[in-house]
Amino acid sequence: MRVHVRTKQYLATAAALVVCLGASERLSAQSPAATTSLDVFYAASGTFSATPVSGLDRAGLAGQPFSLTLWAPSTTPPSQHGANSAQYTNLLMTGTVQSSLLPGQAQTVQTKYAQLLLSTGNAQYDVIALFFPVSLIGNQINITTTIQLPKGTLTTPLLHPFSAPVVLNSTNTVTYSSSTASTTLSIQDGLASTFVVATSGTAIARAFSSGVDVPVLFPAAFGYLPVRIRQRSKLPIA
Repeated sequence: MRVHVRTKQYLATAAALVVCLGASERLSAQSPAATTSLDVFYAASGTFSATPVSGLDRAGLAGQPFSLTLWAPSTTPPSQHGANSAQYTNLLMTGTVQSSLLPGQAQTVQTKYAQLLLSTGNAQYDVIALFFPVSLIGNQINITTTIQLPKGTLTTPLLHPFSAPVVLNSTNTVTYSSSTASTTLSIQDGLASTFVVATSGTAIARAFSSGVDVPVLFPAAFGYLPVRIRQRSKLPIA
């Protein structure tokens, strides 16, 4: 059964986290990346643990590999921010996941409405949170994750590369939900990292909006191999 994305609730959740993690002081809308015309890419890959933390794994993601890349253009201002946190909306995200429901068939997930929250307000750790709606095996679901990073990984709550890659493990969780059910999976192992690109932005924007095939080459970074991603007009974008 197809489930519609609950956009208002999705946005409210992101806003609530900004309020909790941020302060009242205002930040400049331009990030350090913008001053050097570099776009920041946030990437994560790994494998989900075989047993769900909670809920029924209706999408068959437990024990399966995943890979996601989110593009944060240098020109993107925060939609909300405080002294130590910033939220960005309507970002492009693309990736692949495997599902036990369709063995051996990588499932493309992508959206134009990803949200990113960065926070440096906690004295013990930094925080990155992602929120995005995607179409997966014919159903619309919301995916959320909040990851505690080693203190100093984020040098600013504005768009900027990590100070170092971050190893993911079972303390990190991902929740996917519909209007009627929610499932939380831990990450068995993986890596989160960032890289910057000076010239790929235009090509990536075309790839997500064009009705024709536009190849996009993501550069190698922190052990990630270059991957050519072909965006087709028939491919559903949440």
